[in-house]
Amino acid sequence: MIHNVFFIIIVTAALMFLDFYLTIKGARLYTQGYSEHIKADNYEMNPMFQKNVAEFKYNFRHLLYVVLVSLLIYLFYYLSQKNIIYNSQSFAIIPGLLFTTMVYINANHLRNIVIFKALKKNPNMLKGQIEQTYLYSLKTAQAQLLVLLLPLLVILIMSPSYFVLGGVIALIGSYFTHRRWKKKATV
Repeated sequence: MIHNVFFIIIVTAALMFLDFYLTIKGARLYTQGYSEHIKADNYEMNPMFQKNVAEFKYNFRHLLYVVLVSLLIYLFYYLSQKNIIYNSQSFAIIPGLLFTTMVYINANHLRNIVIFKALKKNPNMLKGQIEQTYLYSLKTAQAQLLVLLLPLLVILIMSPSYFVLGGVIALIGSYFTHRRWKKKATV
C-alpha cells in the first residue's frame, strides 16, 4: 500500500482535512469549559492558522497546501519510479513522513477532544486557574514529540525501513519547526 501513490495521496489529503476539522472542533470545545481553568495564548500552535482557528473558520490556504502536498507526493513518486532522485523502494520515506506527521497531529487533537468533553461533562475535574503561554505550549509539544521519536528511533535501529525512517525524519522536522516558532515568538 505504501507504494500506491493514489492511496498515499488520498490518505494524506484525508488526514490533512481531518486535522483542520479536529482543530476547529477542539478549539470550540476548549472554549466550553477547559479555558476557564487553563488559559492559553492560542489554541492553534501554527502561527499561519491561529487567526482562523480563533474565529473557528476554515483557511483556504490549507486547501492550497493539500493540493501542493498531493502534487509533491506524485512528483516524488514519479522521480522514484524513474530512479532520478532515488529508487522506488526509498519512496516509502514519503508516506512514512506524511503519515507519521498527520497521525501524530490528529491523535493529539483526539486526546484534546476527549479531555475537553470529559471536563464539559464533569466540570469539577479541574479546580483553579493557570495561564499557559504560547512558549510553554510549544515546549510541551516538543517534549511530546520525543515520547514518540525515541521509540521510533529504536524501531528504526532494530528493524530498519524507509517508512520508519520517514517517520523519524518527520518528528525531528516537527521538533525543529516548534523550535523555530519559539524563536520567532520571543523576538
